[in-house]
Amino acid sequence: MNYKPKAMKKIFLILLFLVPIITYAQELNCKKFTKNSAIDLLGDFILSGRTHSLELAEGEEVVVFKTVSRNLVYKFVVIADKHIPQPRFLIADWDNNIIFDNAKHNFQDTFVFPCDKTQRIKIWIKVPGKDANKRGCVSLVVGVKTQ
Repeated sequence: MNYKPKAMKKIFLILLFLVPIITYAQELNCKKFTKNSAIDLLGDFILSGRTHSLELAEGEEVVVFKTVSRNLVYKFVVIADKHIPQPRFLIADWDNNIIFDNAKHNFQDTFVFPCDKTQRIKIWIKVPGKDANKRGCVSLVVGVKTQ
């Protein structure tokens, strides 16, 4: 066996610098996808704050917590790029009572929610499937308007 520690060290250093660059490029890709695809689906709703965009693989899930305010109408948009299936998303109150589950609505990508009380909610997003090698961008944006 021909072991060359200096060559291995160089390879390690190259990988050490490339991984953050690749990760950053993927993050920029997902943010661009959100800006170009998800925000337009808000229609006449105003973006309520920050957008959520990340790369997920089939079978992965994420939970986002949000406070919604009384007398406002919210529009939730959850979409994925073409590399993965449309995510399942459900919205529940803090006591885990389901407000909306898109699996019961043909996996639609939007939900309009007239809020009658100020409360904390959970937005659970899961990409269907089992192939962890299939990855793609998933975006969540929330719009708001008065009732």
